[in-house]
Amino acid sequence: MPPCRTLLPSSSRLTLSALSVRFASTTSLAEEISAVDSGIAETVFPPPTDPLLTDLDLFESASQAPVYTEYGFLKELGLDFGWGPTSVMQWSLEHVHIITGTPWWLSIILTMVVTRIIIFKTYLASADTSARIAVVNAHLKDTEARLKKAKAEKDTLKMMQSTQEMRTAYQLAGIKMWKGLAPFINIPFGYGMFRLLRNACSLPVPGLETGGTLWFYDLTSADPYFILPIVTGAGTYFMFKLGGETGARSIPGPILKIMQNALPIFSIVFTAYWPAGMQISMAFSSVMATAQSLLLRQGWFRRFWAIQPLLDSNNSPGSSSSEFKSMVIPTQARTVSSGPEEADAPKKSLLGTLTEKGRKFVKTHEQQPSGRRTYAEIEQAKRYEEKRRKEINQVKTQRRQQGQL
Repeated sequence: MPPCRTLLPSSSRLTLSALSVRFASTTSLAEEISAVDSGIAETVFPPPTDPLLTDLDLFESASQAPVYTEYGFLKELGLDFGWGPTSVMQWSLEHVHIITGTPWWLSIILTMVVTRIIIFKTYLASADTSARIAVVNAHLKDTEARLKKAKAEKDTLKMMQSTQEMRTAYQLAGIKMWKGLAPFINIPFGYGMFRLLRNACSLPVPGLETGGTLWFYDLTSADPYFILPIVTGAGTYFMFKLGGETGARSIPGPILKIMQNALPIFSIVFTAYWPAGMQISMAFSSVMATAQSLLLRQGWFRRFWAIQPLLDSNNSPGSSSSEFKSMVIPTQARTVSSGPEEADAPKKSLLGTLTEKGRKFVKTHEQQPSGRRTYAEIEQAKRYEEKRRKEINQVKTQRRQQGQL
């Protein structure tokens, strides 16, 4: 039978151990016992733990998103893209998130809003250029027909004349083709935002798991109800239906129809299983594009920004609409001029038509910069050139007749 062990409290065991070494010490027994008791009193024992309370505290601490206060924290986490549009969007997102203190989903939206505001002037320039081209092309149908006929007949002289007439009309209307391509500057920044969010959600950046809202609380997981991809597709559809981001319907009809019906389906399919952080970026981008298209189709909005009014079915070349009479707005003039159009007036050339339409903000002779000819001077030069050619032909005919005699 094993010997019985007496269970004593820790204080008693300490006291016995002190007594066992009593004879090895030079101090008194009372002093040693008091020293041991004081050590026990000073010892701090941890409180009893509650497993349920501990788990709750851990859950609450884990659900709280970390607060970032120093710029460059994304790079410290491993998101380093060097130099380029992705780094620009990373810098912007960091500053917006730290300065505003907003959750991640709202910081992403605010970053996109700031980017759109910065490049908004390029969209205005493109909308103005597209509207000017539509107005001038409405008056160039005869010229285009002559150009097509000259190409079929391989008449080089008539081809050059028609091409020069179209080029002159574009110059007089203040059209600069490169402005129509200005909104493409948004493509590299949109790709940069896509690349940044894709890597941030894959890492993931601490806080993105709880940085969402409503039904997409976790930005590193896909929208479980596919609402964000559907919003992206709907925004894309209505954006093309309104004429694109410039609202001018500059894309040919059949191509626009295909893009309007196909791209929304593709956008829903491709974004369906993206992380919610990327999905909210695409969804809000399409919503902003639709709102911008709607605004750029409003007459009051275009007048506020002094850009060319749109040419629609109620604003056709044969219409008496006041907006059509102000069909071309030269960029350096602000003088209003209008005049009635005679119904039975003889058919005039393109330059004469553009001049006599009583356009809004038309360039007058006094407003022409030095070194450039006025419309009247161009017409006079053309009449003089035609008269000179007739005289040359008459002289050639007379000489030919005298040679035959």
